[in-house]
Amino acid sequence: MKKLGLLTLLIMMFSNVSAAETSGLMMINADFGGDTLVDITYTDGSTADIDAGRGITLGGGVNWNLSDDFILQTTAAWKFTTIPQASNGDLTWTRIPLEAIAYYNIEKLRIGAGVSYHMSNRLKGTGFASGATQDFDNALGTVVGFEYLMTPGMSINVRYTMISYTPAGTSFEVDGNSIG
Repeated sequence: MKKLGLLTLLIMMFSNVSAAETSGLMMINADFGGDTLVDITYTDGSTADIDAGRGITLGGGVNWNLSDDFILQTTAAWKFTTIPQASNGDLTWTRIPLEAIAYYNIEKLRIGAGVSYHMSNRLKGTGFASGATQDFDNALGTVVGFEYLMTPGMSINVRYTMISYTPAGTSFEVDGNSIG
């Protein structure tokens, strides 16, 4: 039922897109949160961890200006986090988020909500961390955002993503919720 509701939302969001004015966008995000996927202790006693929601996101997309009050923002990105590299291996958590967010404009402020679909979710270790390698199923979540337009071409955005990751072949869920 949840998937049917999200599909209906996407169809409604895209119904007026064909006649909309568009503009491109580039994004850089830093996100924090989620369950800890792995803790690492280095030989010098220092530690590092990787949280499921944490990462740097680099991507781009299109703003579809549906009216003076509404825009649809669609993006594709690469999200990653890593531990400080050790001389005998490293560990990286990567995923590819695809998002569609409908925003309502209030002067220089946009308030929005939409869907986030994460693909190719993978924790990959090399060397000492090779045993931590784990693929995760694709994941569907929701996202809410608040965006302040500093200029017509630049904005600052605060967003909260609600998503869970499932290690491939299991039914266990990992909280990947994040704020960024």
